[in-house]
Amino acid sequence: MTGLAGVTKIAAGDEFSLALRSDGTAWAWGFNGFGQLGDGTRTSSAVPVRVSGLSQVTSIAASGIAAYAIRTRSITGLTSLCGPGAPTARLRAPPPCR
Repeated sequence: MTGLAGVTKIAAGDEFSLALRSDGTAWAWGFNGFGQLGDGTRTSSAVPVRVSGLSQVTSIAASGIAAYAIRTRSITGLTSLCGPGAPTARLRAPPPCR
């Protein structure tokens, strides 16, 4: 796929995918009706878009319509549906691991 050089990990949710590049950036593409792509929009994309505001990512995961990133010192939920029919909420990262 164009724009995804240096990919170290791939994850897939329902109708969207994530990629982690060796530079610690996360990229996403596919359906974005709930904000799964993490680019601040609800616009779906057939090409990878960089997840905004996220760096130093060491691992990624996806389940259903939720996307997750593990950063060097914390876990961040990119998106999550907060109950049936509720709008997407951007989750705060927990305090740094000690």
